Amino acid sequence: MTRSKRVATDTSDALGVDARTPSLAKRIELSLYSRAASFLEYRDLNTLRRRLQSLVSLSFHEAAVSRRQAAAAAAAACVTAVPLLGKRKGRSTTTTTTTTFGVSRLVLKRPRPDDWNFSTVSECSVEPAGFDAPFFLMDEVLLGLVFAFLPGVETVRCMQLNRFARRVLPDCVFVLDMELRQLQSAYRLHALADMTRPAATLLCQFPNLTDLTVYNARKPLCDQQEDGPALHAWGCSELDISHDNVGEKVVQQLAEGIELGACRRLTSLRLVSVFTNTCRGNALHLLCAALVKGSCPNLQDLLLGGNGFSDVGTVDVAWLLKAGSLPKLARLDIRRNYIGESGLKRIMAALRVGRCQQLKYLCMGGNIITDNCVAPVVKLLSSAQCPQMRFLGLEDNFLSARGVQCIIKAAVAGGMMPKLHHVSCDGTLGTDEIPSARAA
Repeated sequence: MTRSKRVATDTSDALGVDARTPSLAKRIELSLYSRAASFLEYRDLNTLRRRLQSLVSLSFHEAAVSRRQAAAAAAAACVTAVPLLGKRKGRSTTTTTTTTFGVSRLVLKRPRPDDWNFSTVSECSVEPAGFDAPFFLMDEVLLGLVFAFLPGVETVRCMQLNRFARRVLPDCVFVLDMELRQLQSAYRLHALADMTRPAATLLCQFPNLTDLTVYNARKPLCDQQEDGPALHAWGCSELDISHDNVGEKVVQQLAEGIELGACRRLTSLRLVSVFTNTCRGNALHLLCAALVKGSCPNLQDLLLGGNGFSDVGTVDVAWLLKAGSLPKLARLDIRRNYIGESGLKRIMAALRVGRCQQLKYLCMGGNIITDNCVAPVVKLLSSAQCPQMRFLGLEDNFLSARGVQCIIKAAVAGGMMPKLHHVSCDGTLGTDEIPSARAA
């Protein structure tokens, strides 16, 4: 290519980029305008960066979901049945297989038969009196107390030891902390083990599960900066557009499992910085739909921070709060979800219905809450429909000192003091909000 042609090509590329820039800017501007609840929210330059971050993240993952769905449809159309030549039907094609939660079958003991053959016992062996009495290691109650001190994942791995462990240990799983991709692999292996059952039935085998935590290993600092329960915005981080969003598929399977009967005794569900909720996948809607049916009546902690569901996702959260399916809900975490004016109005209106009387901790830090959102919060606190509230998290938002003072005065007028002993906010009131509230 000659120099003149290279110059012409570079010039045409530059002109093409310059021509596309105004069009892209117009589309972004139109998207921001359509997503804003009011003109005041649209023109607010203080919140522009966070609103633009929400738009870019959602647009990226929506396009990724579209590409995955198109690729899956094309792959399904091209798949044809290929016969396996020279293989018996009952023989596995691989010598090593993996069980649920990644345990190799080569290290597992062969299952023993139910009926022992005592004819091979030597004459020198002495059979103890009362052989039918349960040995202390075979006592199910004692075994449950022992395994209660182990992590749930370790208990699940021990289920592969023998038939007795496979029958008893599922009842000994009370707390389950799983990494996101580990749970995804467990769902896949559970489906491969028995093709007749759906993968979502994985958690149905743990009837006593009370605490389920799904965490993202790529966000190791989430909820690790506070000694007690993480309540503030700095204990939660948003998911950037570089993650693959496999968490949305996992949450979809989790919601399906809850509808199929899993997690009946669940008291805590923690899904912090696990997925980015998209309109096509909409895992948050499936999860809320499963909870609305009363599948987890004992749920006390619902942690959904850092999942970027924005104002659109608050429709499902508000629906869940209005339904009254969570009468024991004490902690609601919706930090770092790009919730703005319309989303906060929905949440406050849902809480004013009065179906969440036991709510103590409402964490809304790290969103897009401005002084335009003060009025719904004031109505909620004045109505005293959440009489047990102790913590209201509004830090890392865009509230002024005047807006925070209005919220504190509304809490005093609603008779919520001194139970509401902490209103977390930014600015100069960060260290004086509690004395100011008591003085008011």
